[in-house]
Amino acid sequence: MKERAFQNYKRLTQAQLPRVRRLVRQCCNYDCGECIALDDGAGCVCVQTISCSLLCKWFRNAVLPLDPVLELRLLGEPTKGRAGCGEAFVPGSNRAKYCPACGKVHQRKMDAQKHRRNYGKRIKS
Repeated sequence: MKERAFQNYKRLTQAQLPRVRRLVRQCCNYDCGECIALDDGAGCVCVQTISCSLLCKWFRNAVLPLDPVLELRLLGEPTKGRAGCGEAFVPGSNRAKYCPACGKVHQRKMDAQKHRRNYGKRIKS
């Protein structure tokens, strides 16, 4: 029966594990490797620091949103690949095709093309 309870928790990959452990240190309940929320007088080790999966609900709800791309990958929600450089990013809307950095570059290219077309029409007239 215990195995069924842990089937819902996703195991972290080797690339995700250091990122999660760095985020654990930013948790308000983390104090020198111990969890204040689980503390009952005797020191209690933070379960998220020794686990290879997401076990702590507080971490999942309050701390993981600090790294939105990692959150989306761990919780299974879709991320988009950048059309410009191919890396994953968190879309601001359902129409987002480019990350903010690539979006600015793409917009400048499109504006330059538009101005070239309009300038050519003015000379011919």
